[in-house]
Amino acid sequence: MKIWHTVLLIFLTVVISTACAKKPLVKKSNKAQQASRIPPPLFKPQRPSMQPNFPVATVHTGNGTSLAAGNFPNFTNEGSNQRLSGIPSQRIIYFDFNKSTLTEKDRKILQSHASFLKKNPNSFVRLEGHTDERGSREYNLALGERRAKTTQELLLKLGVIENQISILSYGEEQAIALEHTAKAWRKNRRVELVYP
Repeated sequence: MKIWHTVLLIFLTVVISTACAKKPLVKKSNKAQQASRIPPPLFKPQRPSMQPNFPVATVHTGNGTSLAAGNFPNFTNEGSNQRLSGIPSQRIIYFDFNKSTLTEKDRKILQSHASFLKKNPNSFVRLEGHTDERGSREYNLALGERRAKTTQELLLKLGVIENQISILSYGEEQAIALEHTAKAWRKNRRVELVYP
């Protein structure tokens, strides 16, 4: 029995010593390193576009020609509306405090915009919702969105194609009037119809 213990002890010693022996370091050649690298992709993935979710507008000039919006010099949101012919001049809808309902006057304004958009199916409008400074930032963003969506719903009921409309809420971030008065707050509670 002692012999078996001795044999087992020697066997375990040999196994442990071979398992713990240092393995020599083998340096890979440059070719081996290059072969183990992952090859570069065949194409670069496209980064998400920062463009709006609607196509570039085509503007009818009234003399039988059409121009893409990108062909206008300095085509930006500010001042670009004057370059488009036929757009109704009233482009702001005002709202009561904490409300997103439209008045009869607002409906008439939106009817003229709906008429323009139906006659010009290549035109697009962005409805930008705004609020006054009262209320939390999150609440005002939601209220600005509700105002824009109410405006959008009426335009859709009037026959405008959904692809021609996008909405955006700024909440209280882009105030027109900076005073802390009822008159200033009234000016800031609005939806602007922007033709980019």
